[in-house]
Amino acid sequence: QDKQVDGVVITFIDISNVKQLDNIIKGVFNSSISAIMAFKAVRNKEKQVTDLVWITANYASDELLQLSEAEYTGKSIREKFPELLKNGFFENCVEVISSGKPLHKEMQLNFHNRLQWFEVVATQMGDGLVITFTNINEKKEAEEKFRRNYYELMKVKESYRNLNVELEEKVKERTFELSQGEERFRLIANATNDAIWDWDLVNNEIWWSESFYTKFGYEKKDGTLSSSFWMEHIHPDDQEAVSEGIHEAINNGTSDWSTRYRFRKADGSYATIFDKGAVLLDSNNTPYRMVGAMMDITEAEISQMQLTEKNRELESLFSEFKFVTDFMPQMVWSTRANGDHDFYNKGWFDYTGLTYESSKNQGWSLVLHPDDYERTIKIWEASLRTGKTYETEYRMRRHDGVYRWFLARAIPLKDEEGRIIKWFGTCTDIHDQKLMSDILELKVRERTDELQKMNLELEASNNELLQFASVASHDLKEPLRKIHMFSNLIKDRYLGEANQGALDYMDRIIKASARMTKLINDLLTFTRLSVNSTFENTSLNLIVEEVLSDLELTIHEKNAVIEVDKMPVADIVTGQMRQVFQNIISNALKFVRQDVRPHIRITSELISSCAMDAKPFQHGEFVRITITDNGIGFDNQYADKIFTIFQRLHAREQYDGTGIGLAITRKIVERHNGMITAVSREGHGTSFILVLPLKQQADVERSPQALKALS
Repeated sequence: QDKQVDGVVITFIDISNVKQLDNIIKGVFNSSISAIMAFKAVRNKEKQVTDLVWITANYASDELLQLSEAEYTGKSIREKFPELLKNGFFENCVEVISSGKPLHKEMQLNFHNRLQWFEVVATQMGDGLVITFTNINEKKEAEEKFRRNYYELMKVKESYRNLNVELEEKVKERTFELSQGEERFRLIANATNDAIWDWDLVNNEIWWSESFYTKFGYEKKDGTLSSSFWMEHIHPDDQEAVSEGIHEAINNGTSDWSTRYRFRKADGSYATIFDKGAVLLDSNNTPYRMVGAMMDITEAEISQMQLTEKNRELESLFSEFKFVTDFMPQMVWSTRANGDHDFYNKGWFDYTGLTYESSKNQGWSLVLHPDDYERTIKIWEASLRTGKTYETEYRMRRHDGVYRWFLARAIPLKDEEGRIIKWFGTCTDIHDQKLMSDILELKVRERTDELQKMNLELEASNNELLQFASVASHDLKEPLRKIHMFSNLIKDRYLGEANQGALDYMDRIIKASARMTKLINDLLTFTRLSVNSTFENTSLNLIVEEVLSDLELTIHEKNAVIEVDKMPVADIVTGQMRQVFQNIISNALKFVRQDVRPHIRITSELISSCAMDAKPFQHGEFVRITITDNGIGFDNQYADKIFTIFQRLHAREQYDGTGIGLAITRKIVERHNGMITAVSREGHGTSFILVLPLKQQADVERSPQALKALS
């Protein structure tokens, strides 16, 4: 407008193409089974994204939100769709806007008090983004159902493949203005997982999204832009129905066309397609464009076929299982994970006389003996709770009212995650064995009572024998003392000038009486070892020191060298263990080589078990003691013989002794729950090896009869 001119200039701009373009875009949006929403970023003064505002969305978005387009277009996502902002998804959207990197993830969203799974794709668009929500809840449920049936068939090897495929191509270009509708349409089409198509009915040309070429293996130069290409690649058996349906939709201007058919891929194989589209009309209601989206549901079809096949196999296996178990002598049953019975074989019905209806779930408890019911229920509930094998014995009532004993066992069947999915069990009739067991148990009790009675009689006999040995040794030693004493008096007083023969005979009488006295004392010591004694926690080094003190004169006379290592504290009978060390060390000082200085070495080490060849162990509960000398030694084939009472390897004229000392030593070691052996070689000395426990299981007190005998 010019102030000097009285008039106006009017400009007319043809925007029909823009209107058509918007209609195309809306048609694409509305033909997709996925919810597609475009958002614009809302920024604060620091240019930070604080919210997202709807620009536009398709019909699927209306259905998802259960709102009309007018109710949310231009509104804040925080106000209308707060569920989407949880679990960091808003931050993910900000990252997409800032970096331009697309987002592809699966989310579980709560729509209208119902949790559903969605495949979510977000792509930058100007200062905003486009988000596509594809409901994959059915695929998730199908996957879970297939997995359950998979394990019902027990280790069937075919695995259920994931129904999702990756997004074929990510959007590379950006768009900033709403007027660039065609570019935005291509961007959204390439962002979705479906193969988007746009059929120009006027020019009879079809535009395919990039996902079409990626998914089906074709190239743009293959003549794909012609509508005939589409129809020619539909399976011959489906072509007529698809052609009639799509032409009917075009003629009627249908805004919601869908069908299912098989489409040939570039490699010659067929994919099962669910196709959905909408016809766009101009202002004269004339169809000029049709847009739609193809979803490849081949995997879902295959999964459904596999599921059906597995169900058939499961039914066949169940029939075979029932056929086999009906011929088994045991009752066979199974339960669900919660313990409710869902199967019995023929043996159950024949024995109980019950029907399946009366037996299912907990009906089996009807035939349990009342005295066994509570115990059986507790064991069964414990197995259900812990997953441990169920095993118990109980009585069940037969159809004629007679109760018989059964052994019940059940084991759980688990899936790959360790969850129990079923229990399988058997009931085996053990009534006859139970009766035999009761009879045998009675016999064992009677025999045990007899053995206990015999043990008491034997113990009394041993006490009497010990008393007799004590009295006998006293009565035998008294005349021997007189013989020894009077023989010495005769020799000293009356045979001083007698001939050598008389003196020799008298010496023999004196030595024989002394040897007889020592023999009686050793026999009494050997007998008394059968009497129980009290174990005391004592240092083994202290015991050895006392023995060496008693043998000090002999050690000095022999000029012997004795080395003693540090030994542990052990539970021992001190008097008996002192005798063990005294017998072995005395023998080492007795059986020495001529002109060789005696050398005795005592060592010890802790070991892991009560065995001669046990390995050393720092925290062992047993000690291995080795007493080594450099004496005359002996042939090692006699190693066991030397521990036998009255057994000697040398003549009495060579080495004095009764032949009882080592027998006493072995008996003492064995009463300490240990073991002893000897290793030797003639002319190279001997090693005595003892193994003793550091701790005795329990102290053994002397009995009153034994104490009386010892007195």
